[in-house]
Order: sequence, then structure tokens, then C-alpha cells
Amino acid sequence: MDVRRAARPLLRLLAIPEWCIHAVGSRPAGFPDFLGIGVPKAGTTWLHENLKMHPNVFLPDKKELHFFDQRWHRPVRRYLEHFRVSEAEGATIGEITPSYCTLGVGRVRWIRRLNPDTRLLVMLRNPAEQAWSHIMMHEYWNAARPEQALEMSPQDLLRRIDTERVRDRTEHAAFLRRWMSVFPRDQFFVGRYERISSDPEGLLSEVLDFLDVTPPTDWSPYPLRSFFNKGKGPSLPPAFRKLLKTHYADSIRDTQELLDVDLRAWLP
Repeated sequence: MDVRRAARPLLRLLAIPEWCIHAVGSRPAGFPDFLGIGVPKAGTTWLHENLKMHPNVFLPDKKELHFFDQRWHRPVRRYLEHFRVSEAEGATIGEITPSYCTLGVGRVRWIRRLNPDTRLLVMLRNPAEQAWSHIMMHEYWNAARPEQALEMSPQDLLRRIDTERVRDRTEHAAFLRRWMSVFPRDQFFVGRYERISSDPEGLLSEVLDFLDVTPPTDWSPYPLRSFFNKGKGPSLPPAFRKLLKTHYADSIRDTQELLDVDLRAWLP
């Protein structure tokens, strides 16, 4: 008798999440070898589009499956169906959902139970620029005059970023500590958004090396210099940039210390 299947109706009746059912189960076959876990507005679509060009890497056509943050109540087998196709055979399998950076420790532990060897890809961006891009996308994307964002007062700008949704995505050290309390540091690759412009071949080569995939000798098919989901609206003006850099300064230093990387260019 499948105890988990038998228990599922009762657990649903009690509003116990589906991930609790699977937490004690064995690792399912076909679980991704890697996950892209963040952060939004930091080049994860560029990463997805370039990785899927490699013949030895498989990602679903649809980026952002949102299984672990929005569809966790569904059976894991439904998630695995995205990877059970002929193209995935023998390939390094992954998926990228940048909002996984917001997951709590319980969900992260569940992922580790499903595959303790999961490799984790993280793209970071200067949080000042990331927060501005978030505001442009979620508040001014469909505005008749997106330039009216420039009319915000400094107080209004700070109020707009002082929400749980923005904090969870832009305070990088906080989410990294949650994930690193469950997974060892050597299972993380951390890249920076600015390298997409300055050194795309080098960045993608490092990601592939991390995944134990041989980088290509011919980069011509890869959209290395393409920009995806380019934001609408005005760029971050200097006054707001200074304000946001100051706002995020402590968080940036915290991330710098945690990762032992040089992020001084992000500081005011």
C-alpha cells in the first residue's frame, strides 16, 4: 500500500501542504540536476535562453515553472513530467524560477530531500537597479505615461520598495543564508548581471563548467548579446540611484561578506 497516496486526502482535508507528503519520501527519478533560484530582474531569462541552446543541457521551453513557490500542493510527478521527454535523455536537466529565492527554509529542505546534489544557480544584480526595474515592471509597465515614475518623491520611492515582495527579492544575503543553511556553499554558482554585457562568453562558460558541461567551441548560435524582457520606462535617474544605493548599502556589505566577493561598485 502506498502510504503517501493513502494519506493525501486526509492531509488535504487538514490543509497540510503537499510537500509534507513528499518530505519523507525517496528521491524521485528524473528530478532536475540544477535549479536557477534567483533573483528576478537579474538576467535569468538570458541564462535560460543560452543554456537551452547547449545540446547537453535540457530546460523546459517554459521558463519559471513555479512548482516550489506556487504549485507545491501538486504531486511531484506532475512537476517531473516537464523533464520526461526524449530531449532530456542523457542531458543535464534544469529549470529556472527566480522567485525561488523567496522560499522558506522548509521548502528548501524539501528540495534537498528530493535531490541532495541539486546545483543552484544564482544571478545577482545591484539591488538599486533591481528594485527600480521591479517598480517599472509591476507599477508602470502598462501606464499611459511610464515617465511619471520620475515624479515620485524620495519618500514615495522608499515606500514602494519597503514591501515584502521587493525586500524578499532584493535583500540578497537574507535569502542566500536561508538556502545556504540547507545546501553547502559549493553547490551554489553566483553570477552577476553586469557580466552579461561585459563578458557573456566567460559567464556562460563558468556556469557550464559548474554544471560539468563542456562549453561550446562555437558561440555563434548562442544569443549571448541579446537582451530579454527589456524593461519599459525611464532608466534609474542619478538622484534615485544615490538614494537606493544608500538604502541598500548595509545589505550589499552583508552579501559581500557572505560570498567573499567584491561588490564595492554597487555601494554609494
